[in-house]
Amino acid sequence: MMEQLTKREEEVMNKFWEKGEATVKEIIATYPEPRPSRTAISTFVKFLVDKGFLGHKPAGNNGFIYYPLIQ
Repeated sequence: MMEQLTKREEEVMNKFWEKGEATVKEIIATYPEPRPSRTAISTFVKFLVDKGFLGHKPAGNNGFIYYPLIQ
């Protein structure tokens, strides 16, 4: 059974469903000011990867590109 998402995890996941592939920086840019911190979004992205909602691939020296595994 798939783990349930918290409200904030679902909010971040919706950004990935809208964009498809994205870096953490690109997801942060979709938020209105004041934008959430990089640390906060990175934490939620890590939770989503751990729960099996997001996959990732290397993006050169810029970290990772994340993409939805669940539609």
